[in-house]
Amino acid sequence: MNGRILIIDTNGALAGLWAKRFESDFFEVDILVDGETKYSDIAKKPLPEVIVSGLEPERNAPCTPQEICSAIYGKKAGKALPALIQLHSVLLPPSKKAKIEKAAFSVMMKPVSPARLLEEARRAFLHHVRVRCEKEGEATMTVALQGGALLGLLQFVEMGKRSGITTVASSDNEAYIEFNKGRPIDAKAGRLAGEDAVMEILSWKDGQASFFERTIKNDNPASIPAVKTLVEKHAKQTIAMGKAEDAFDDPDALIAKNGSPKAPEDDSDAVRILEALDGERSLSELTDALPNMPRRRLLSALGRLLDRHDVRRTRRVDMEDASGLSSKLVQEALAVLCGDDTSMLVRHPASIGVYCSEPRTARRFIGALCGRKMASHAVFAAGKHHILLGEVQKRAGSPDFFDVDASIVILDTKAKNAEDAAAKSLDAARSAEAKFILATPQESPAGKAPVPSVFGLDERDMEIAPFQWDEKSVLSVVETLFASLV
Repeated sequence: MNGRILIIDTNGALAGLWAKRFESDFFEVDILVDGETKYSDIAKKPLPEVIVSGLEPERNAPCTPQEICSAIYGKKAGKALPALIQLHSVLLPPSKKAKIEKAAFSVMMKPVSPARLLEEARRAFLHHVRVRCEKEGEATMTVALQGGALLGLLQFVEMGKRSGITTVASSDNEAYIEFNKGRPIDAKAGRLAGEDAVMEILSWKDGQASFFERTIKNDNPASIPAVKTLVEKHAKQTIAMGKAEDAFDDPDALIAKNGSPKAPEDDSDAVRILEALDGERSLSELTDALPNMPRRRLLSALGRLLDRHDVRRTRRVDMEDASGLSSKLVQEALAVLCGDDTSMLVRHPASIGVYCSEPRTARRFIGALCGRKMASHAVFAAGKHHILLGEVQKRAGSPDFFDVDASIVILDTKAKNAEDAAAKSLDAARSAEAKFILATPQESPAGKAPVPSVFGLDERDMEIAPFQWDEKSVLSVVETLFASLV
């Protein structure tokens, strides 16, 4: 299905610019220029899935989907109201802001780039599809994405030759797949569509999927293989990426020893990558050179190439006879595949060590910054600076803080011998004569963060940063430490 967007603004030229960007993504667009366009002309057209309103809310303009649809479409709007993206250019009173945030899908401050607005419109459209399906009737089947249950749902639809929509919602993504008599005919997930969207959905590990049985009318179905073919292809990609990650299990740094890279004869994606490697390309340049290859497929093929040519990590970048694979490309590919920054030769403005008496706690802390459960390295961007974070290892019975500019010492009350371990960690940090901060994990916002007094330690000259196990909270600890360095 191609979504419809209604743009409402007082600036016709700006609305036209947004419309061109939306139409390039196959949205159908209507424009209502306030004060010029008649509401009756817009009301004759189909109801949109998304409304982008640039009318300033503080001027008593309609600012909720209900108010906008009542003014333009009357009773035609129905129950499943469009998702609203509300734009504003001035600070709003708290009461007005609360009302808008409650009703709108998204509230954005002007000026906003067309690319950013398009990204938000895609998200709003996918959200509306799911909400509309839920309001039109109960799902035939709903499953959690964990444990491969999505595959069972898709096979249920295929084998029963059912028609309808499968909506998929994870923690931060939404998508849908349309079926006609058991065959997928359309799919969207973010900027991806068709087969690539289905492959992306199959890679999601959390959330849920629901199938809503419906009569599907699609005059221009996408060319998508049968479910069985898609599942087999996804399994091959997953195995390939798993092998690539297994090959890079040494957490230290990077080494690549390659002959002239060659792809297996039956690996068309790897062949395309090698053909596109005209000279030394970075990962972003390679992505630009292959615009029709989704990033997941590109990384999967790169992973197979690196695995095939014995790429490993060590303390330095050492490319030997690496025709066709630049060291920069290998570093970037490993950084994405492994969640680490492996370019150890580049001196960052600051290197920060993370230590806990329980190594898994330190790796969990770093992993929260790069979207993984565990990681030994990560890169934190602070403005124009990139700071290398690395796990501090124990040597000769005590942590080694001497190779870093500053350190984060995590005091975990749940660790074995926590009090003794904390005292030793702090002694080692002080002896290094470098800046350090104490990070104290807490399980919930309501819980009390453990403080050094719990361990019987002297709190003088200690900066304490309580945190929770999420990216934003962990990031705040790193920002606090970096701010003290600069």
